[in-house]
Amino acid sequence: MSIYEDSEENESLQNLIDDYDSIFSVYIRTKDADANGNVECYTCGKVMHWKQSQNSHFIPRANLATRFHSDNCKPACKECNEYKLGNLDEYELHLEKDRTGTVEYLRELGRTVYKPSIGELKAMINETRFKVQLINKKFN
Repeated sequence: MSIYEDSEENESLQNLIDDYDSIFSVYIRTKDADANGNVECYTCGKVMHWKQSQNSHFIPRANLATRFHSDNCKPACKECNEYKLGNLDEYELHLEKDRTGTVEYLRELGRTVYKPSIGELKAMINETRFKVQLINKKFN
């Protein structure tokens, strides 16, 4: 394989990761929304329309092993996600309240090196698009 082919594969992989970021973010922000499209910030409880929420990560999104893990991603308001840098103390409390051991599990998973294949990413994108289509029916 030449350096040009390797570069093209990495570019294609990054494009798929970017595509998956977009659809996965919509999935996280809509899956628990009510019929009006309102969702609660996971850390502070503020209610907002899902389009005003953000996809907040407990383990930073730079780690691909946890980046698209639904236990690691929750809807959040801009204040908690950006200005409070994820409001991680509250995030941790809520994760443990929801299911004991989740924080330890995510931290351990976060130490894993993972690079999805192009085929895996395409399959995850398609599956998540289908889930979002089903979720969107509750808003109509």
